[in-house]
Amino acid sequence: MAKTAKTPRAIARKASAAEVYRQNRTAILARNKTWRDANKERMKFLGMRWMEKNRDARTTSCFAYSLQQKFGITLEYYDRLFEAQGGVCAVCGRPETIRHQSGAVARLCVDHDHTTGEVRGLLCRHCNLALGYLRDDPEIIARAADYVLGAKRGLT
Repeated sequence: MAKTAKTPRAIARKASAAEVYRQNRTAILARNKTWRDANKERMKFLGMRWMEKNRDARTTSCFAYSLQQKFGITLEYYDRLFEAQGGVCAVCGRPETIRHQSGAVARLCVDHDHTTGEVRGLLCRHCNLALGYLRDDPEIIARAADYVLGAKRGLT
């Protein structure tokens, strides 16, 4: 079905509605607040219904916003990294196992150099925490690996 062109009357009506709002903004906002205060349960119900209907979109948009704010990358870049790594951690080669309260598997963590901010890859929660606890220091990481290997050979 083709979209019908707006009539000059409809355009004028919309323009005048915007002008009415501009002129009476304070009174309109006060009236809306009064209605919301008198209908708290209805507002709660409408908000919950909207959240339920838009859960996936909200989750994705919040994640995309977080990626941009924290690491300066887009959701598309994250997805390309994920695909390039085969959907597994860049360190241990395993998929993420941590689950959210909802039961959904968490996304892989974005690993980045804390000095330069450069994104290095995606890690499972365990490897991401391990690198953090080892202060992202290659010498400490190497000593930890030597320690574990020595302990396996009974040398500690």
